[in-house]
Amino acid sequence: MVSADESGTIQLANPSTTRIFGYEASELIGKPLTLLMPELTRMAHHTGWHRAKWQGMELTGLHKSGQEFPIEVSLGELIRDGKRVFTGFIRDVSQKKRADEALRRSESYLAQAQRLAHIGGWVWEILGRNALYL
Repeated sequence: MVSADESGTIQLANPSTTRIFGYEASELIGKPLTLLMPELTRMAHHTGWHRAKWQGMELTGLHKSGQEFPIEVSLGELIRDGKRVFTGFIRDVSQKKRADEALRRSESYLAQAQRLAHIGGWVWEILGRNALYL
C-alpha cells in the first residue's frame, strides 16, 4: 500500500513495498510516486492520474533494481484536512502472469496434439445430459 498527496509525493508506504519494489518504506516517504514507475507510465501519470478511479488495473511497476514487472493497482481517494490523498493497493502479479501463460501454452499443446492425432474432446453435463463443449 502506498499513499500519495495531490502532487504525487509519497506520504505513506507499508512494509510490503520492500518485498514488492525493493525499497524500504523510509526510502519512499517524501519521494515522487513516479519512482515506482517505468518511464512510459510516468508520462501517463503526469497527464492526470489523480482524476482516475482505478480498480484492479494492470500496470507495470519498477523495482529498485531497475527491473520492470506486472502489478495490479486499485486506487482509492479520500479528503484529509481539505486535501486529496490517494492510496494505491498494489499487488505483484508476476507469478499469476506466468501461471496464465503456462496454462495457455498447455492448452495450445493439447489442441495441437488433438489435431495431429485426429481426435477430439468433450465436456458433458451428466445431470442435464448436455454437451457443454465438443
